[in-house]
Amino acid sequence: MKQQAIVIGAGIGGLSSAITLASKGWKVTVLERQSTVGGKLQRIQSEGYTFDRGPSTITMIHVFKELFAKAGANLEDYVELYELEPRTRNVFADGSVVDLTRDIEKMCDQIATYSPTDALKYPQFIQESAELYRLAEKEFLNRLLLSWKDKASVGMLSSLLRVRPMTTLQSLLRRYFLHPNTLAMLGRYATYVGSSPFQAPSIFA
Repeated sequence: MKQQAIVIGAGIGGLSSAITLASKGWKVTVLERQSTVGGKLQRIQSEGYTFDRGPSTITMIHVFKELFAKAGANLEDYVELYELEPRTRNVFADGSVVDLTRDIEKMCDQIATYSPTDALKYPQFIQESAELYRLAEKEFLNRLLLSWKDKASVGMLSSLLRVRPMTTLQSLLRRYFLHPNTLAMLGRYATYVGSSPFQAPSIFA
């Protein structure tokens, strides 16, 4: 008899869980209280206007591709994705505007219009952020830490020390930047998970 699972909620997380289990041979039932599936991927139409509930952008595309592959499908056959460049526009109270881009040189030029000092430190910050991401993906993002053995591995403990779990994102940012515009622009990403740069760990960089 097949193993059986009930997944409550047909948002991105619920559907991903259901697909993963089904691809491993489980019999899966998905329960959703709303009339349509999708969670934050849903749209709301009202008085001639259409609103996306979110997300405004999708990152880590490889995770979505891997999920579709588990179901024997190709992401590109169902979804058209395109890169946003620049990513977002940041408008500050002092009139400064910074268009977030993957181009480090352009970012430095924009930041330099209000803080040449912060602009000089931006490449170093990006380098540290990339290392934090590498460690997170290797040790934390793709692992279930269910037992003390999982949590107490040498690699896990070493990586945990390197990401400085007791250091907040705001503290990390202040090691590089002084201007409130830069701190606000880069600290806001903690709010994506309902947290605050003053409380979220530095790995959110």
